[in-house]
Amino acid sequence: MARSPGTGTGRGGPGERGGMRWLRKSISGAVGIVALAASGVLMVHAYSEGRSSASGRTPVLIKADPGPFKVKPDSPGGRAVPDRDKEIYDRIAAAPLGGSVERLLPPPEVPLPLPKVGSTVAPEPPAAPSEPTVSEPETKPVEKAAITKTEPARPPRQPAVEETYRLQLAALRSHAAVQEAWKRLQKRHRGLLARLRLTVEKKDLGPPKGVYYRLLAGPVSGMKEARRLCADLEKRNVGCLVVRR
Repeated sequence: MARSPGTGTGRGGPGERGGMRWLRKSISGAVGIVALAASGVLMVHAYSEGRSSASGRTPVLIKADPGPFKVKPDSPGGRAVPDRDKEIYDRIAAAPLGGSVERLLPPPEVPLPLPKVGSTVAPEPPAAPSEPTVSEPETKPVEKAAITKTEPARPPRQPAVEETYRLQLAALRSHAAVQEAWKRLQKRHRGLLARLRLTVEKKDLGPPKGVYYRLLAGPVSGMKEARRLCADLEKRNVGCLVVRR
C-alpha cells in the first residue's frame, strides 16, 4: 500500500516534527502559568505577613535628646588676636562722650539798633561862598629840544636748527657684530639704506642685561621721513625704531 506524501508516520517525518513543536509550546506555556501563579501566591503571602506584623507592634517614636544642643567647650582655642592688651582701648572706653565742640564758623553778627521814630536830622551847614578866581598871565610853553632815542641793535635771527633722526635697526653684544649686521642690511636693502651712514652707540643697561651696542642708521631729516623709512623696512621683516639723535 503506497503512502501519500506529507502524511507519513515514519521516523523523522513532517508529522512528527510538527507534533514536537506543539508539545514544546504547550510545556513552555504551562511553565509560565505555573511561575505566574507562584509569584502571585508569594506576593499575597508577603502582604498578609506584613499586615499581621504591623498590626501587632506599636510604631517607633523618634525623640530628641533631653540635653542642650550646643555646649561651650572649656578651652575654645582658635586664632589669637594680637594687641588685645593695649591700654588705648581702655582710654577710649573711659573717655567722656560729651566733649568740647570745636567752633569752625565766626560768631554771629549783632544787628545795629533801629533809629527812633520822630528823630530829626540836623541840617547841613550852608556852603561857604566861593572865593573869586584870579586869572594868571598866560605863559607860552617852552619848546623842548627834540630828543631822539637810539635803540640797541638786535642780533640777527639765527635759522632754526632742523632736528635729525636715526633708525635703530639692531642692538647686539659687540661692535664687530654691529658692523657685520650693517653690511648685510646695506646689501639686502640698498635702495632704502644707500644714503644713510652707520653710527654705533654703546649702552650699559646694568646687571643682569649688561652692555649692548646699538646699530643706528642716519641721519634722517624730519620725523615724517624717518617713519616712512621704518615702515618700508618693517614690510621687509626688518625691526626698526625711530630715535632722535
